[in-house]
Amino acid sequence: MGQLLVQWARHLGATVIATVSSDDKARIVERLGAHHVIVYSRENFTEAVMRLTGGVGADVVYDAVGNDTFGGSLAALRIRGHLVSFGQASGPIGNWDIGRFASKSITISRPNYTHYTDTPERLAPHVERFFAALRQGVVRIEPPKRYSLFDAGDAHRDLEARRTTGALVLVP
Repeated sequence: MGQLLVQWARHLGATVIATVSSDDKARIVERLGAHHVIVYSRENFTEAVMRLTGGVGADVVYDAVGNDTFGGSLAALRIRGHLVSFGQASGPIGNWDIGRFASKSITISRPNYTHYTDTPERLAPHVERFFAALRQGVVRIEPPKRYSLFDAGDAHRDLEARRTTGALVLVP
């Protein structure tokens, strides 16, 4: 998802600051057009975002990691910034006092994709927009990494260890 976001946001004219967990992933998002890349396993990404934005913060943060990054994502936002929390790879975000968000008038959304795509009529515009972006070269998708079904355990371990990027396919 992050790779798609980097490409699409860049195409729309955004300055893209990507955060990743490894140098290998940093090279990937650099190649896809990120203006700045922060390896958050090595550098405090909140401090880096504030440095890169001259202390202003990010307009929008897309956070799929969850527990490990949620607080930092909030802190990296500018006044009236918006956090889109759409995943919890590191676990649930827990309970937060929303009164704390008023200090910067932060807004947060936690979208459930099925609420936007639960009928063919709601799904169709998203599908059309995505495939148009693919055809136009706005976004590129690497072929999925394949694992034999027999090696499903290896695929799972690679996911848990964050050694994967993009899609994985189990082949019978």
